[in-house]
Amino acid sequence: MIRTDSTPALRRRSRQREEARRAILDASESIVLEGGFEALSIRRLSALCGYAAPTIYHYFRDKPAIVDALLEERCRRLVLALRRVRRGRCPFADALALYRAFARFGRAHPAHYRLLTARRDPGIAPPAAFEEARALLERPLHELAASGGLRACSVETAAHAVFALLHGLVWLQSDRGDIALPPDLFDAALGAMLRGFASSPPDSSRSGARA
Repeated sequence: MIRTDSTPALRRRSRQREEARRAILDASESIVLEGGFEALSIRRLSALCGYAAPTIYHYFRDKPAIVDALLEERCRRLVLALRRVRRGRCPFADALALYRAFARFGRAHPAHYRLLTARRDPGIAPPAAFEEARALLERPLHELAASGGLRACSVETAAHAVFALLHGLVWLQSDRGDIALPPDLFDAALGAMLRGFASSPPDSSRSGARA
């Protein structure tokens, strides 16, 4: 005979597990944002979240597993924001729309953005959501290259340039409220960069000869 009264108990335990996991990840984020990933320790985490080390290890096997789960969860939210962008007009318009969405996410979720861009151990492979976000952000650059709109550099170089510009603009708008930025700064800077990618690089040998 099935006991129907077990359902509320199961739901309660499930809720308690989710609350514990949530508290551990939120406390981990606070520690990382304050002192970097190297500041995260099980002892400090235990003191902040209120759960003893054995409980923390029950949910996460070690510190790298905590970092991986934290980054995967926060980056998954970015991926969802990028996937909501309407695409299919042209590579240039798609790129502008996608990078605007990236910037909106960074401005709307400054803590998550700082976490995702914080320096981490290069020996630890990035979570799956990182690779998914990178692929989404690079897709319009590959499309620009295929259509002949990326003659100034490689896709890899363009991707790094775009991220450097986006990161700088998000940082200025999120962390430097004391600087009055023109409202068209983002579109002007990004548009100029994307149009510049379509220009053929100067002939270095000929420019050297003129010098």
